[in-house]
Amino acid sequence: MAWNEPGNNNDRDPWGQKPSGGNEGPPDLDEALKKLQKKINGIFGGGGSSKNDSSGMGFIFSFVVILAVCTWLIHSIFIVKEAERAVVQRFGAYKETLGPGWHFAPALIDKYQIHDVSKIREHPAQGKMLTQDENIVELSIVVQYRIDDLQAYLFNVSNAEMSLAEATDSAMRHVLGSSTMNDVLTDKKEDIRQGMREQINKIMKPYQTGLLITDLLLKPARAPAAVQDAFDDAIKAQEDKEKLINEAEEYKQKQVPIAEGNGQRIKEEARAYKSQVTNRAYGDVAQFEKMLPEYTLAPEVTRKRLYIETMEEVFANTNKVLIDEQSGGNLLYLPVDKLIKPRKTTGKDDMITEDYSLESEQSAKSTSHSSRSSSSRSSTRFSRGQ
Repeated sequence: MAWNEPGNNNDRDPWGQKPSGGNEGPPDLDEALKKLQKKINGIFGGGGSSKNDSSGMGFIFSFVVILAVCTWLIHSIFIVKEAERAVVQRFGAYKETLGPGWHFAPALIDKYQIHDVSKIREHPAQGKMLTQDENIVELSIVVQYRIDDLQAYLFNVSNAEMSLAEATDSAMRHVLGSSTMNDVLTDKKEDIRQGMREQINKIMKPYQTGLLITDLLLKPARAPAAVQDAFDDAIKAQEDKEKLINEAEEYKQKQVPIAEGNGQRIKEEARAYKSQVTNRAYGDVAQFEKMLPEYTLAPEVTRKRLYIETMEEVFANTNKVLIDEQSGGNLLYLPVDKLIKPRKTTGKDDMITEDYSLESEQSAKSTSHSSRSSSSRSSTRFSRGQ
């Protein structure tokens, strides 16, 4: 039953108090606040006079304020490391970019984000692409990048990594679509890698994502399974070709200096021989010019002298053998060249020395006899010639 229904003899108000002075209105607001303060003081152990109640409330309020200020300061002071950068926003708008050190950003007013700008991040990508010669190649790459402009990275695009992934896929299709399968699998991998890197930078430049591509790693491409064996053979042949080319270059590097040295030596020898022959010819001409007056005065004597000198030079370089034609049927053989050159002995046996001495004595006797015979014949022939 409601407190104010007819027939209810309850003379209390809804708060359980009797109305004072016959006033049926609501209770005083001051009294309600005082009762609430008493209850709070009772919870915290207060129960004294109103003066004690006021001092207790002041202490609690001061403690709460100090705690709030300390918490606010803790959340407002931050440290940025050497490899990091911090972006500060004030009420959601970009304010500044901070470098390494201690910084202060009022909490609830400023908001900061810290990112490592020197860390190298990787984005892997792979897929099956159609080449220029209408073959399918499965290719995998890894894009390495880092944050270059933190402000652009956070505010220019909603998701810089997603933009990089889409640019990478587009660059792969563009580069592989303009290359043949043989280029991708064999000898133009470096050109394809550089082409993909340049294409990614070209696509991402207008968006200003704040990312810097540091490198692009190209993993070995694979041909379709049906022709994989044939392409493996082609790759092996290409490697053998490069090996042979390198060996040929190495051999060339070794042989070319030797050949150049030999050629230079031959040229120097040819120049020396030319100079020698030329000087000898000049000398012969000068000698004949000096002999010309003598030849004019005594041509016969000069002619014989030249003949004898020439024969002397000829016989000096030939082997000479003296044979006695008038020995009465006995043929005397005398090797003059072997008698002139001494016989070398090794000291193995004393008999060799004795045999050599005996042979030298016999040869000397034969030589003297032959010389007398030759002299007599020569004089006879010379007299006959006269």
